Amino acid sequence: MDALFFLGVRTRAQLDALSEGCKLPIVLGGVGADLNERDYLGTQGVRISLQGHQPFMAAVAAVRETMKALREGTPPAKLANLASAQLMQQVSRDADYTRWSAEFLG
Repeated sequence: MDALFFLGVRTRAQLDALSEGCKLPIVLGGVGADLNERDYLGTQGVRISLQGHQPFMAAVAAVRETMKALREGTPPAKLANLASAQLMQQVSRDADYTRWSAEFLG
């Protein structure tokens, strides 16, 4: 799919002008707070709007806290905020892996 990537669009006026002259899907990076409405973005042809690195930063903080707790002697079974078995199966695509293994190994 062809798309146009724009970095630094901060206001609705900027996006309105951009989408007026563009018929390709728009990918935005580093948008301003004024552009944090999915419905509006969709009407302007935006198909992807990057939202920053906060999810990665949260993951780093969680790993640090977990490693700190282990270093301080917390037993692995007593760690807080662990993903459930169901969530781990989902994100690791356990059902697909099991099926693929059976297909490959016969």
